[in-house]
Amino acid sequence: MNLLKSKLTELNDQSRSQLMKEWKRMFGTLAPEHSREVFLKQAIAWQMQVEQWEQQQPENSIKRMHKLLHRKLSETSSSSSPNKTLALTQGTQMVREWNGNTYRVTATNDGYEYAGQVYRSLTAISKLITGTAWSGPKFFGVVK
Repeated sequence: MNLLKSKLTELNDQSRSQLMKEWKRMFGTLAPEHSREVFLKQAIAWQMQVEQWEQQQPENSIKRMHKLLHRKLSETSSSSSPNKTLALTQGTQMVREWNGNTYRVTATNDGYEYAGQVYRSLTAISKLITGTAWSGPKFFGVVK
C-alpha cells in the first residue's frame, strides 16, 4: 500500500505532458485532447488502484466478479426496460415544436423523412434540429 501511496503522491507533481504520457502507458490510448490535469490525475490514480487491487486478488475471484457484473448488466438491459420505443408504422407523422419552430418527421420503410431527406434514426434528426446529442425517440415523444 505504501508503494501506491508514493506513486499517487508523485502523480500530483507531474506536468501535463508527463500525465499525457502516463495515460498512454496505462490505458494504451491517447488521453482526451482537452482534458484538464485534475481529470488526468484522477483517472490515472483510479487505474493505479484498480491494478493494485487486481494484483492482490486471486485470479478466480476477479473472473467471478466479471461474471457477476455481466449477469447484472444483462438483467438490467432486459426487455422489461421502462423506456421502450413505440413501433412506428410507415406514414406515421411526428410533430415537435422547438425554439419557436415546428418540425415534422414522417416514418418510412427506410427510416425517417425530414426536410426532404431520409435519415436512419430519429436521433440523427433531433441532433440536426437541436445541435446537440438527444435521444431521438425521447425528443419526439415516442417512448412508452
